[in-house]
Amino acid sequence: MTESEKSKTELKDFELEIARCIHCKACTIADAANPKGGFEVGCPSWSAMEWEAYSGGAKLWLARAILDGNYKLDTDAGDLLFRCSTCGQCEEQCENELPTVDIIEAMRAEAVKAGVGPLDKQIGYSKATEIKRNPYNEEHASRTAWVPKEFKLKDKAEVIYFVGCTASYRLQELAVSTMRVMDKLGADVTVKEDEWCCCSPLIRVGKLDLVKDYVKHNVELFQNAGAKVVVSSCAGCFRTMKRDWPKYYGLLPFEVKHSVNYIAELLESGKAKLNPLKGIKATYHDPCHYGRHVAHLIKDRKEKAEWFEVPRKILRILLGDNFVEMPRTKENAWCCGAGGGARAQFPDWTLDTSIERIKEAEETGATHLVSACPFCETSLQLAIEKSESKLKMVDLIQFVEDALE
Repeated sequence: MTESEKSKTELKDFELEIARCIHCKACTIADAANPKGGFEVGCPSWSAMEWEAYSGGAKLWLARAILDGNYKLDTDAGDLLFRCSTCGQCEEQCENELPTVDIIEAMRAEAVKAGVGPLDKQIGYSKATEIKRNPYNEEHASRTAWVPKEFKLKDKAEVIYFVGCTASYRLQELAVSTMRVMDKLGADVTVKEDEWCCCSPLIRVGKLDLVKDYVKHNVELFQNAGAKVVVSSCAGCFRTMKRDWPKYYGLLPFEVKHSVNYIAELLESGKAKLNPLKGIKATYHDPCHYGRHVAHLIKDRKEKAEWFEVPRKILRILLGDNFVEMPRTKENAWCCGAGGGARAQFPDWTLDTSIERIKEAEETGATHLVSACPFCETSLQLAIEKSESKLKMVDLIQFVEDALE
């Protein structure tokens, strides 16, 4: 990410990029072969609404109209702007390499300024984040209630585990597994009790007034704790720290890594070995925020391909030939539907999007669906239950924990 890219947060900053959109509609597909013939659908919003206005290219058209003064944001634009998980598929498919996600989020920030955003069901978690430091409206004092008694949190450590709100309050077993794996692999790790929301839920819907202060708080908290590396098991937190925090803070004084990558490095260094898992056939769902959103920063094609291989290398060690792929994978993966504030506002649409992913996973013959994001896990688990699927949802870190025992 260049210095100029780091500083772009307002719609006017993207005027040149917006003008370069040629409305070719490539943003609506995924560059993956459909087993039934033709290209796969890539954009969940466009696919569901069957109207070009919901595509990435059309949103850039709207952005240009706003900048030119030909359109004034009002409540009619709310559905177009916010019925989108900002999954980044449009950005990935764009031959002009336009930063579509950043532009959509900048438009949402303009909608907030105009008083037409966030939408009604998104306001609740925005207020909760302001008051309780998390979007779930849970007490901040209970943020580390999940920490097992055998772990004594240190004031300082080289590695800080940024747990995130979802693992802290909703999927505590993921937080426990992550801490146990890092501890078994010899990491000098701790958790800070006063971590605040990473602000991903706010940034995605254009609610930016708290972001700078929250980022500053977290960065200084980790810096004062002696952090050399900050590790997150949440793809959303990871993306936000990696791609958004520098916009509001500048150069971060520590490295940011996803737990999958950090643990892969420890395994490669010979810290421990994984035992194969028996009786399991699994497929992998690429979280948008871990996959496309961060891989987009990697310009070298070989390095980009290697990025998507990191979780797959672990799965091949664990499962061998019992690791199978879905048609839409890696940079072309189908979104779980839950990101970008969409799940709060449009639960039925996001559930349909998740169910489509479950059906795709079932067609592989897998017994387990693996991912590396608690938000994806929550969304896909709900889809499994609603569709009465026999798939079992699991985070990759939990597989690793089982294999280390």
